[in-house]
Formats: sequence, C-alpha cells, structure tokens
Amino acid sequence: MGNFIILSDNPVRTNEKDLWGLGDAAEELQQLIAAAEDPPLTIGVFGGWGSGKTSLLSLLKVALDDAGVVRTAWFDAWRYRERQEVWPALLQCVLAELSDQARESALKGRLSDFGRAAARTFFGRGAQVVSHGLVSANDMDNILNRYAELQARRTSEISGFADRFDELTGEALAGARLVILVDDLDRCEPDAALEILEGIKLFLGSRHCIFVIALDINALSESLRTRYPDSEEYRVNYLERHIQLVRYIPEPPEDRMRRGLASLCRRELNDSIWNLVRTAAEGNPRRAKRFINMLLLAGDWSSDDLGQILTVGRLMVFRVQFPEFFVALARDPALWRDLEAYRADDVSVDEHRADYLRRLLEDHRLAAFLRRTGPEARGYYPRAPGPETLPGLLERAWRYGPGGSLENPGRRSS
Repeated sequence: MGNFIILSDNPVRTNEKDLWGLGDAAEELQQLIAAAEDPPLTIGVFGGWGSGKTSLLSLLKVALDDAGVVRTAWFDAWRYRERQEVWPALLQCVLAELSDQARESALKGRLSDFGRAAARTFFGRGAQVVSHGLVSANDMDNILNRYAELQARRTSEISGFADRFDELTGEALAGARLVILVDDLDRCEPDAALEILEGIKLFLGSRHCIFVIALDINALSESLRTRYPDSEEYRVNYLERHIQLVRYIPEPPEDRMRRGLASLCRRELNDSIWNLVRTAAEGNPRRAKRFINMLLLAGDWSSDDLGQILTVGRLMVFRVQFPEFFVALARDPALWRDLEAYRADDVSVDEHRADYLRRLLEDHRLAAFLRRTGPEARGYYPRAPGPETLPGLLERAWRYGPGGSLENPGRRSS
C-alpha cells in the first residue's frame, strides 16, 4: 500500500490547525461574551455530529484565556452520561474552578462546605423503610419524624441555593466572570441533558457565570418530544427559556474544505475524487475525513489505477448515501452496467429491464449522482464494471466502508 496519512478525528485545539474557519466564529463568541452586560447567560452552540462543536469550544477557550478578561472551566458531559452522574459532576467542576480562583483559605473552606451541602441536598439517596415487624412502632415514628426533618431542611437549602451560589461565586471571582464550556451534552441520556439545562437555569444562574453549551439541536428536540409529546409550543418555549443566545456551527466553504483536506492527507484531491468526497460528506468535515480514510484503505494507491479507485469510491458513496442501491448491486451484479446503458439510450436493454431501471432513476438524488459521475460527466470516471468484476469491488467497498448492519456483499451475491 502506498504512503499516505490516516486523517485524525481529533478536534482542533489551536488556531494553527483550524482548517475550516472556526476561529472566526470563536472570535465572534469571545467578543459577545465580553460585551454581555447582564448575566446570567446561556449560549447554545448548535451543530450536528462531526460539524466541529468541540473544535469551536476549544478555540473559544483559547480566545477567552488569551484575552484574560474572564476565567474558564471545561466540562466534558459525555464522561458522565447517566442522569445521576452528570448534574453533580457539573456542579463539582464549577466549584473546583471557583476554589482555584479563591485567594483566601477561609473562602476555599466555605466553598468546600457548600459543595458537601450541595451533594447532600441534591444527590443523597433516601433509604426505603420496610419494617415487616422488625422495627417497633416507636422506632418507626422516630424514623418518619427524622425523615420529615431532613426533607424540611432539604427544601430550605434548595430555596436558598441559588443566592448562596451567587454570593460565593462573586467572592471567589473578585469581580471577574466564569465561562463554563459544556461539551457533548447531547451524548448523555436525554433526561440528563434536560436536567443540566434546568439545573443551570434554576440553581447556577449567577450574575457572574456564563454557560456555553455545545449540542445537537435535533437530539435535544427529540428528547423534548419524548418528554412533552403533546405540546410543540411548550418545546419551543422550553429552549427559549433555557438558552438565550444561539450560534450555529458554520459549514466550511467548499473551496476551503477541499484545500484543508488536501493539506491533511498531503495529496491533491482532483475534481473526480473531490466530487465523491463532497457527495459523501455533505459539508460535514468529520464525514469527509472518514470517507477519505476509507478510500485510502480500500484503494491500493501504489498499484491501482485511478479508474479503479474512482470505481471503489463511487461504490462507497452508494453505501453511504444510497444503501438500498448498494444492496441491490450485491444481488444483481449487472445492474450498474445496465443502468448506465439505459441512461445512454442503449437499445440492447430489454423492455422489462428498462421498466425496472426507470423506477430506480425516480430517486432524483441517485440519478443526479450517476449523471455527475458517469462516463459522460465532466472529469474522468470509468464505465461501470460488469458482473465479472463488480463482486470483488463491492467486497473492498464493504470491508473499509462505514459501520452499519449491511451484510458482506460477497456473501449476498454468492
């Protein structure tokens, strides 16, 4: 296999490695945070999987730290995906940063006491009382009275929690602000993600704190739809109440994305290759890198001619974007060749076969892709392989293709 580089899936951490222009969005957010006059404030950074949410938050942290006007704390929500873990972990993350900023040991001690009280108030587990005759009536009365006292104390502590948190935050930061960057909230359990948003609104809404939360708005909307299935208006209002400002992840301009990917894999992406990458990725940087990695692995670039690599690449696009057609090719290895002949008005295609091929082309996305990557297209694409060679190429496209439940096409066609 020829020399090539497997493209990393790691997020961008510095401006020097920002190939998609996320630094501009980070700078915009940094200026917005600096100009915010009346926190509390929660900013939502919305984007789908692989759009660059973690990279944008990382670059925002760099911009905020370099400016030196605010303090920052980073919280990886996905490390605490279950509901009973994520909310206490966020609170302890914030308190740990405040303790680091506190200059007086007495204030550090008060923050520590506050953290323990919060753990008892919010995260303690009540014990079930099951007597079955083993506990006397007097003991049972004492247990219930004690439980009532604890519940009353808990109610009192909750009612004063937000004010106490705001007071300690102001003392620890000494006039500065704390920006808490929350990443990967949409990878938590749905109830955990909603609990974080509600907890920030109810208990951490300090005038000294700004939260920036990265998430997939579609995943959050699905969680809200599950919890509140009968009220679209309530779901919209819910987001407006808990997230005051929204910044969507910008999709990289096509030319910038192409140059960036070429620099990462250290090889030119000609028009034919780039057309496949663009179709498979649909503007998503992570999908683009994964597709290139798959293509580099499936094609032996040291020995294969470009035509064979382009054929395997088109099969990979079929698998990613047109999985039903990919499966149909495995069952009918002559299908792609016949479809190409039908599109070229080849009279050798019989009427029954032509009717089936015509129905396939009613999928306008598939028809457009075949038109852009057929022998008549601008650029170079070889003709569709016949039934003698297609099964082996399908095997290669399947072996290095994306995850999923598709069976090995070699077995399907045997």
